[in-house]
Order: sequence, then structure tokens, then C-alpha cells
Amino acid sequence: MTSQELRASFVDFFVNRGHKHISSASLIPDQMATTLFTIAIAAAVILFIPMEGVFAATAPGVVLANYESALAHLAVPDAQTYFYNVEQVGVSNLLENHRIYRDGMSVRDETIVLDGHTLSVPLVRVLSAPDRYALTNLAPTPARYQFDFVSTAHLGNVVVYLFRTTSLGTAAFTVDEVAIDARTFLPRTIRFHSSGVAARGTGLLTYAPVGSSYWMIQSAVARAPVGSLQTREYITWSAYQFPRSLPPSTFGRFAPLPGLEGSIPSPQ
Repeated sequence: MTSQELRASFVDFFVNRGHKHISSASLIPDQMATTLFTIAIAAAVILFIPMEGVFAATAPGVVLANYESALAHLAVPDAQTYFYNVEQVGVSNLLENHRIYRDGMSVRDETIVLDGHTLSVPLVRVLSAPDRYALTNLAPTPARYQFDFVSTAHLGNVVVYLFRTTSLGTAAFTVDEVAIDARTFLPRTIRFHSSGVAARGTGLLTYAPVGSSYWMIQSAVARAPVGSLQTREYITWSAYQFPRSLPPSTFGRFAPLPGLEGSIPSPQ
């Protein structure tokens, strides 16, 4: 009996008992001619992410290329309004709620809740300041960081690529890890540490899509030892709106603005 006959006899034995014969396949999968791997064991450099019932394979290098492209094409709102709550425990305890109107660098900051008490008349500040939590200011890039792939993970129902990041320079704010959304290739979370004169802190920033166009900060948690105390700060953002523009009077008079107040979220 030849080897071919022996193989055919072995296959026929199982086929006659209800098994299905699956033909052998090439070691080189279709559309992946540059990556060699066996059917049973995938190569370590390939990440398999289930998307809409189909497995999509994306190499870490491709993920980073898509990440850079997504950041470069990130939509930034011309104008925006939102609320944010601040809770701080430690050296000083505070609970505040703010309503923000922003148009470029122009900012109107209305303090609505102070020390846990709702103010009858908001405290208003008008200033010029960059958006310190905007992704364009905080997201790590390959030009400034070394990226090392860690794993894939789930953040709720969202699949992310986790990368450990190492700064190529020195800065007071340094990103240690970024979780990149597997569908949009934009950061879902940014883990960081910061160094100051008095303390060294760690924290986590969370981002998510808002509406159909924008990717906005949702929460920030920071911790830092100050003396013998552990200080913790928790900030949440909510009720984003994106008007086409804000009237010049927004940044010129200290009074609540009719028609743009919205509801005041309860302090958290």
C-alpha cells in the first residue's frame, strides 16, 4: 500500500462515519503574504479582533500608523459648551460644578456649585487658555514616545490595543500607557504620571466619541501623596454641545447667558 493509499484509507474511514473532510491549506494565509504562521498557532505579531462577526488581523505597526492618521485627522470643534464636576479629597476637600463656554482660546467659566452648595448667582471668570485635556495636547505620538505593544483588551464592549509608552524626552507630564480603540484608532484611555515641585502623581484620562464628529474627554482621576496625606481628584465632563459659534458677548459680560444655560447636572 502506497502512502497516498494509506492516507486515502484513513480519510475514508472517518468520512464514512459522518466526519467532514477538510482539505489541507497553505502555510501562507490569503491576503497575508508577508506573515508566515500555522493554522493552529497564530504568530505573536498578529492581533485577532472580532468585529461584526469577522476576525480582522492587524499588526501593531499598522495600528500605530492608523493611530497617527486618526490623530492627524481628528475633528476639533470650533465652539463648545459643557459642564464639569470636580471632587477633591486630601490636603484640601472641594466639590465644584462648572459650566464652560469655549471658542478657541476664549473661555467663560461659570462656577455653579461651590463647596457642595449651589450658588444663586454663578461666579464668572473670562480668560484665555488652551484646552489642557484636548487629545491634540495630551495624546502620545511615535515622534515623542516609544510604543511597545502589550495586549488586546476589552473596555466594556470596546476592544482596545494596549501599548506601553516610554517618553523620548523629559516632561512634567508623561504618558505611561495608551489604550487605542480598535475601530477608530483613537485613544480610549491615557495612563500618566506627573512630576511637580511638591509631589509626584499618577492618573487616568478617559475619552469617548460625542455625537458623530468629536472625541472628547469624559473623566480624569489623579492621585498624589502630599506629605502624609494621599490627595485624590476626580473630574467628570458632561452635556457637551457644539454650537457653530458663540456670540462675542459670551466673553464680555458677567451674567448667566440666556438660552445656553442647559440643565445643571448634580454634583458627583
